[in-house]
This record gives sequence, C-alpha cells and structure tokens, in this order.
Amino acid sequence: MLASKSFRGNVFKKHMALETMSEAHFARWLTLWHKHTDALLPSAAAQELQQIAHGVARNLFYGHHQEFAGFVVKNGQVIDCVRYGRFPDVEPDEA
Repeated sequence: MLASKSFRGNVFKKHMALETMSEAHFARWLTLWHKHTDALLPSAAAQELQQIAHGVARNLFYGHHQEFAGFVVKNGQVIDCVRYGRFPDVEPDEA
C-alpha cells in the first residue's frame, strides 16, 4: 500500500486548509483506520499501517494545535487523546 506511490498531492497542506480539526476528528479517523485495517489486513500489516497513521495524526494535530498528542486505543477504538506539548524553543546558538 505505502510502496505504490500512487497518491499525488500535499496531504499536510490540504488538512491545514480546514478551519477546525478537533480531537474528536482525529479520534474518529484513527478509530475508523484501526477498524478497517484490522478487518482487511493480516495483523502485522494492520499494525504497521496503524503506527504510520498515528504518526500522521500526531503531525497533523501539531499543525492545527501547535502541540503534539498521542491517541490511546483500546479494542480498536480511540478512548483518549493525551496532549504532550511542543518542541522546546531552542536558540540557534544552542543547537
């Protein structure tokens, strides 16, 4: 699926154009992603795609809310969103 390279476009830019994307939007998307990958793919493939989806959600969430979040999944359903902040501000001389 990921190796096909058939998608053309800028996913991040498209999602940033949306005015609001709440925790509920991300939770629903991840829940649907877990449900369908679990139903359609072998376990190892489903888990790999689910990990990638969590990374996508984390980055898009950061783009909208300027803080990272992790989504807690139980039995294929997102049950919590844990916000864990931003990258610390680093001065160029400190990097």
